[in-house]
Amino acid sequence: MITGIVDARNAPGEAPKSALPSFPEALLSFVLVAKFLGIPADPAQISHDRGQTHDNYSLEDLARIAKRLKIVARVKAASIAEMATMPLPALIEFANASA
Repeated sequence: MITGIVDARNAPGEAPKSALPSFPEALLSFVLVAKFLGIPADPAQISHDRGQTHDNYSLEDLARIAKRLKIVARVKAASIAEMATMPLPALIEFANASA
């Protein structure tokens, strides 16, 4: 039996959502893939190691980070037809540089 539901997003003692650091989408996508592969990855630590917290991450940046985490990764240009044969998981950057 459920007696109550608590909204923990604004619970006392927690930082308001606006005070939490925000990370670029490319970095968060990379961390998600790393965790899927069973590799612990912390976006705050990666951002700190890079030294530039709010800049966008290129695929080359993510490949360097992957190498430090001992994840085999490479950057490859591919057409839409070739994407069906690429190994997964994969991060894709479109021609307009959106991930």
